[in-house]
Amino acid sequence: MTFPLVSIIIPVYNRSVEFERALQSALAQDYPNIEVIVVDDGSEDDIQTVVQRNLDNSSFSILYHRQENKGVGCARQKGVQLSNGVYIQHLDADDTISPNKISSQVKALEENPSAVACICGAQDNLYSTDLLELSLNAVPWCTSDVLWRYPHKEMAKWPSFIGGSDIVHFINIGLHNQEIVWIKEKLTQIYPSQKSHSKVSKTGSKREQRLHDNYLFPIHLYTLLQRSKLISIKKYREPLAERFYRIAFQFAMISERKKALDLLKYAYRSTSMLKKKIEVIIGYSIIYLTRSKTPIFYIALFKIHRKINPKSLHADKYITTLI
Repeated sequence: MTFPLVSIIIPVYNRSVEFERALQSALAQDYPNIEVIVVDDGSEDDIQTVVQRNLDNSSFSILYHRQENKGVGCARQKGVQLSNGVYIQHLDADDTISPNKISSQVKALEENPSAVACICGAQDNLYSTDLLELSLNAVPWCTSDVLWRYPHKEMAKWPSFIGGSDIVHFINIGLHNQEIVWIKEKLTQIYPSQKSHSKVSKTGSKREQRLHDNYLFPIHLYTLLQRSKLISIKKYREPLAERFYRIAFQFAMISERKKALDLLKYAYRSTSMLKKKIEVIIGYSIIYLTRSKTPIFYIALFKIHRKINPKSLHADKYITTLI
């Protein structure tokens, strides 16, 4: 029996204690043919010493690569470039994986040769095995849940966005191969960290970069679908329109009026549903009329919006700040 090589890529920025826990879970796999690639994204912690300490007690190879701080997306991209595996596991530095994760997912992918990825932790209400459709909706998995079989390495593109790089990565792959396979067993453990890239960038020096990325992120998705001539397919365009709509009101809440209006224009352009178009027009009007200082118009538009989409909280939160 042959065991195709699996590359486990761990990007790390500080958090040496959490990283060692993740590394040890990778080295504890019951699958016999693994290489571990650690990409140190400019850490101040001594990550190399942690790697060496664990390398001495491991039967697997560990490649350590250090680079200047460029963000988790770039670190993952570098890991892919350095990898030799038939299968790729991206493991976040504050997650762990069960000892049988790699063996279980390799088995599933070997049995489903047309699938581009195997995802663990399938839910009973999952409605699709289409990677692109699921990625454009709310992604029901985390990065560490997936074992990839990339058609070509150059398709494994991780952008430098502070937030959303994983979604762009999923969609880049889904544009070429949509089929995935699920297994029900949950084989990852997620440990939320207050020091993670995403948490730190919500405030402080990286806040402006995050806001910039959040604005460009859905526009980038739109461009990808448009270039691939998939923007006309309803199951792809409608969740994208909803994403534009939701992010637009997030910008409205922080007084980024122009960006909010721009995103609503994309939402209108993306959707083919009359009801959604009307909802977007009303949302646009609510934000556009902010300077008129006439709360009565806000309230009237708000009530109409509520009738069209009683489940939407986006305009509800915004309107509350105006009256």
